[in-house]
Amino acid sequence: MTLNDLPRAKREDISAFRTNDDYMKYSIELYKEFFAFFSIITGIEDVCEEHLDKKKGLVFGVVRKLGNLSLDYLNLLCNGSIDSVHILSRVSKEAMVTVLLMLKHYDEDKVFEDYIKYSMIIEKKFYNTLIKDENASDLQGDVVSGKIRERMKRSVEEDFQDIGLQVESFDAKKEEKENFWSKTRIDKRFDKVGWSRGYSSYRLDCHATHSNWSNLYNYFLKLSSDGIITIRPNKIIAVPQMVLPTILLHGVVLNAIVEKFVPDCQKKTTLKQYMNLTLEEVERLDEAHEQFLQSNGNRTRA
Repeated sequence: MTLNDLPRAKREDISAFRTNDDYMKYSIELYKEFFAFFSIITGIEDVCEEHLDKKKGLVFGVVRKLGNLSLDYLNLLCNGSIDSVHILSRVSKEAMVTVLLMLKHYDEDKVFEDYIKYSMIIEKKFYNTLIKDENASDLQGDVVSGKIRERMKRSVEEDFQDIGLQVESFDAKKEEKENFWSKTRIDKRFDKVGWSRGYSSYRLDCHATHSNWSNLYNYFLKLSSDGIITIRPNKIIAVPQMVLPTILLHGVVLNAIVEKFVPDCQKKTTLKQYMNLTLEEVERLDEAHEQFLQSNGNRTRA
């Protein structure tokens, strides 16, 4: 996809919007417009050539994952699977922070080596559990047969072999103490990329994932004035508050990618102009929607 193929949403007269549904429909159209930039950026030959070095490959691997998550996010919104949207929002924010952290430390080879080893630390711990179970004399409630356990062990061993490591000699405890990603908790990762306030939103998504009271109350239960709880009969529909901030966060990440990897040329200038025009329209819609909520006395939670 090129900029000439960009599916531009028709610019609407926001002042004519009278319902939350009006805002939501336009929010979805702008989301689809911005999503196209993932395909455009990863399709630029100067940016994402066929053969990538390790660091660039890891960055664009996460960007590709983020693009897939964004498409899934849109599908869930349109299908009314709002509870699942929160789960995907959590995963997407982690991917965004990972990209920004990689860009911030792009000149540090160890950060990228540690990114790979971080996965191996988790796999080695799982491998050790398989070994422990294998040697246990009593596995009450164990649903994993010996053949399945052997297959899982081989899978881990192959993952290590693919990157030139041996699972038996890999010291997960030692590696964990020295690993950049192990030592940098998720809240610290948000801090490092300047998204400290975004961590609060991330925590809300995590909270919803674990079915806390607010999550149940917002989406699954109704509470009467006399304290009686009933099950909500219908799905809760999506609202613009779930869409517009997400586009703006994606904008931060994609602008950083363009700034880092797209060579200075007219293509880069035009790409940034197109993206920023979309983001400006998103900000305009977001501000208008907030005024709409306030003026109509609507509850502002998503």
